[in-house]
Amino acid sequence: MIPFVYNPQIQRYHFGSDHPFYQDRYSDFLTLLKTQGYEKYFSFISPSDATLEDILSIHTPEYVERLIALEGRGSLTLDTPLPAGIIDAGRLLVGHGLKAMDLVMNETPLALTFGGTHHAGRDYGGGFCLFNDVAIIAQTLIDSYEIEKILILDTDAHHGNGTQEIFYDSKRVLYVSVHQDPRTLYPGTGFVDEIGRGEGLGYTVNIPLLPFSGDDSYGEVFREIVSPVVDQFGPQVVIRNGGSDAHYLDELTHLGVTFQGLYAIGENVRLLSSRCNRLIDLTLSGYNRDVLPHAWLSLVCGVCNLEMPRIPPGFQGQKKTDKTGLLEATREVISKIKKILGMYWDFS
Repeated sequence: MIPFVYNPQIQRYHFGSDHPFYQDRYSDFLTLLKTQGYEKYFSFISPSDATLEDILSIHTPEYVERLIALEGRGSLTLDTPLPAGIIDAGRLLVGHGLKAMDLVMNETPLALTFGGTHHAGRDYGGGFCLFNDVAIIAQTLIDSYEIEKILILDTDAHHGNGTQEIFYDSKRVLYVSVHQDPRTLYPGTGFVDEIGRGEGLGYTVNIPLLPFSGDDSYGEVFREIVSPVVDQFGPQVVIRNGGSDAHYLDELTHLGVTFQGLYAIGENVRLLSSRCNRLIDLTLSGYNRDVLPHAWLSLVCGVCNLEMPRIPPGFQGQKKTDKTGLLEATREVISKIKKILGMYWDFS
């Protein structure tokens, strides 16, 4: 059975009933997992909270003190309020990822859980993110397991500005992000010429896609950029983060991916990670309540090599859009990336 790390108290990680990051995302997904008959493939394992030491492996003491001072009294940013209890919920979220990491390093080639708070940097947060669980997992792999090569594959529609910044100087962490064009979406980072710094030059790979690019564009960038770079890097562990916000009905983003496209993303991640046989898979984002559980299930089934789930009535078709020009635009992006990163990776 496939380990799925889950503590029901993770429901506390939310920002209010009217907030896009709504509370029921976790239970809605798990209910669908059960009703569609996929629950039998998973064993559910409860984590512990991350410790303060875990948090401070990435974040500064001053930032943590600021969060504590604001909790229950204000907001971290305009989009990220800090209701009472949110810090403990954030520690539990990080604990989910660390438990999945321990499982992958000691018992199983794959573990799934909720997570992917990639907008938090060392001394800041925002975009619904307090602590960067992705970065904390990666740093723990370096510090506690002495891992030399980690791939962070970020398939969230939003660019992971915090994760990128934290490892921008590192050659031990290859950060690859496929996301919506930063000229059109928060946080406004992730351009093709952001490629790392110092020893980390070439180890940040940003693949921005125009709105509505869709499934074919994703397939193209995996074939032309992601796969060859990952093959040459040779990661010992893969961490993937990203949820349903690339779906064409998401309410905050516009990448135009279908349920089948999300399944294909999961398949690509599984194939990439099969080269090292260690995958920590984190799912969290998505802002359409009706779509999210089905989209998460499609993604998870692709990752786990399970049958593509049934698409719910009413979501069988997508509004027809001419993708020809968008695919050509994606190929132009691919060409730019190959030109910029050609001195670090072989794309021939």
